[in-house]
Amino acid sequence: MLKKILSFAFLLFYASYASNFCFADKESEATIILPGIFSSGLFYRGESDSDRYSVNEAIWLPVNDQNFWRQSKGILKFRLFYEDLFLNRHGKLKDDNIGLSLENKGFPHQVDAEIVKYGVGNSYKELIKSLEKKFPSHKIIFFNYDWRTPDGILERLKKITKQYEKINIVAFSFGGLIGAKFIAEYLRNGKNNVIGKVVFIAVPQLGSAVTFHVLEKGFPRNGPDFSGMGKVISLLSRCCPTTICLLPNEKYFELSQGYVINDYGKKLNYKETMDLIKHRFKIRFMDKYKSFHDDLIIDGKNVLNFYDYYLIAGSGIKTPSEITISSNELDGMKITGFANGDGTVMCGSAIPFEAERDRVTKISKVEHNRLPYNKKVIEKIISIIGSKIEKKHEELDPAA
Repeated sequence: MLKKILSFAFLLFYASYASNFCFADKESEATIILPGIFSSGLFYRGESDSDRYSVNEAIWLPVNDQNFWRQSKGILKFRLFYEDLFLNRHGKLKDDNIGLSLENKGFPHQVDAEIVKYGVGNSYKELIKSLEKKFPSHKIIFFNYDWRTPDGILERLKKITKQYEKINIVAFSFGGLIGAKFIAEYLRNGKNNVIGKVVFIAVPQLGSAVTFHVLEKGFPRNGPDFSGMGKVISLLSRCCPTTICLLPNEKYFELSQGYVINDYGKKLNYKETMDLIKHRFKIRFMDKYKSFHDDLIIDGKNVLNFYDYYLIAGSGIKTPSEITISSNELDGMKITGFANGDGTVMCGSAIPFEAERDRVTKISKVEHNRLPYNKKVIEKIISIIGSKIEKKHEELDPAA
């Protein structure tokens, strides 16, 4: 009898110990920030499930280093850097160890720790600091990723977030499209109760006409390319699948009936536009990524409708919505039409469906790239994360 009692006691002790050991690192809530392209530290090479970034494993131009830009060859180095980022013609990585070639060109492989923690130019520093101060019990994670291609991003994101019981998502621009695919997967796997608040800031859920202009000119606006960087960025964008993901999708055409006008004054439909882009810019991976936005719609609804979502959109700034192209290389193309937005993303793309009024916030006269560190935006995000969940998670129709 005594032997049975001792055995039982041992089992209880072992179960308690194992439970504490296995789940000691399990944290209750995390808020993960998904930045837009060019804001990330490019990518984090570590494959662990932690968010403890190693500075030596993040590769990015030292944009926080003012001494770099004071050098006379700063722009030249910048161009050389971008040329090393080019993917192959199928949109795949050419070299998984670009750090070595960058070092040979005079770039430090080790970057400023703040780039890894707060994004390029410290774009997210104020937001992260404010969230850490307001919610000390939350883990605030800035998610660095390789913005050139969406391949593999979800796997890394799941590894980092799986140790938390509740996940809030704050996503800006392209980061929101990654976030949409992430929460869609949770929904399909019946784990949508893991997702808490979802905040999208200027996310081009229908795409952006500016992307076409970047493919052609390298910049989102009309104007001369004095430094020659436009050509480099244009070529880079043509080999990056992310660019295709940011092009206006079929839903965009339902909203605006198209955005590209040809020599004869005809506004091209969706198929004609995608065929034009494929041949004009010689993009071989168009078919694989043009359906990237499909995950935004589940059971006939925008995926956000299944969660406690909030949309923040920029407004009051002329945003390219129509582009006229010419077969004459001297004429090229020009932005000839504008809509309301933040200069990059139209309001209709950031707010793509009939949303409840209290779930939408419009920020007037703030340019797209400035929204993540705008004071009003930060205050709104803090207010949202700190509020109770007001929208119950909808269940996905099993037949869908």
